[in-house]
Amino acid sequence: MQRDLDEIRADLNKLIEESRSIFPKLASRLDEVRRWIANKKSGLLKRKPHVLQFLEELLSDATFWFETQLMPEDDKKAEFAQLTPTEQYWYEFLFTRWINEPDPKMPIWKKKLMGGEFKGDDKSFVNKICQEIEFLGGNTLNSYIADLSMATDFIASGSRNLPWLLENWYYSCV
Repeated sequence: MQRDLDEIRADLNKLIEESRSIFPKLASRLDEVRRWIANKKSGLLKRKPHVLQFLEELLSDATFWFETQLMPEDDKKAEFAQLTPTEQYWYEFLFTRWINEPDPKMPIWKKKLMGGEFKGDDKSFVNKICQEIEFLGGNTLNSYIADLSMATDFIASGSRNLPWLLENWYYSCV
């Protein structure tokens, strides 16, 4: 369900302020995104579904990350234990790394995303692969940040037999 743009902006501003003194790199990264959309009219942004989806996903990921970082270690471990291995890897390593390290691709993908150049043309194919991984007992995570900044359509984890099975499935699809 897509959230209201004004609500997204308000929640983004709130999270920036809450994280500024505790996690300044998170606040800085979120502020970079906030500045990117700050002068864009609501009507323009509402016509950019990929931008809105990215903003919602970023806000959700950043809020979860922020809240879990504030938890006592035992509570944090319990929270992460409820996640899939792929989600754990996302929040503990990849998303954390994206927050804390420069993203040299960010200016490029922000321009392309706002310009409507991000089409997600391979979405149905990626979804088929993810469904197959999950059918075989694995886990997947699709993320705009992973796709745009890390050049990967999805993150997956699974059993040792999964790569061989996927390779054969992939070649049977093409």
